Amino acid sequence: MVTTLLIPADIDRPIEIADMSSLTDYQKAVGGYIEAIGARPPAVTFVVNEEGKLRELPVNTRATVLWWYIDERFVSTDSLRGDVVLTGPPDRNGKSQRVPQDLAVSLVRANYRVELQAAGEERWHPVALAFPDMFGAMAFVVDIRLKLPSFATRIVPRD
Repeated sequence: MVTTLLIPADIDRPIEIADMSSLTDYQKAVGGYIEAIGARPPAVTFVVNEEGKLRELPVNTRATVLWWYIDERFVSTDSLRGDVVLTGPPDRNGKSQRVPQDLAVSLVRANYRVELQAAGEERWHPVALAFPDMFGAMAFVVDIRLKLPSFATRIVPRD
């Protein structure tokens, strides 16, 4: 059994911790045949409906923003469709591993802020915005990276 996060495409539905023990479990979660999309770092796998685009499933904004945040190559060029299961990377035998605990906690935790660091500076500068969840903060960081590529960014919990 693998502990995963189910990220619904419907943003009104909460992210759920889901235990998957078979291919059938993954297929039920995404509503059809599956496709695994790896990303690093952190080492995670997005399990999506293989025919999500063909069937015109809704864009999964939260999963897409997380994907773009992790792997900038796909920013504004691709999206994840339908409900998405997030797991850890496959092991040496190709079997899914649990989603990294620190990532799982940060995705369900509330209240974040973003900080910027100019090239060559040691000091981090807080942005005067508060984000109720990690996904909003990640979307902001993806946009900042496009507009200010020389700045380093980080997301930190608000006190």
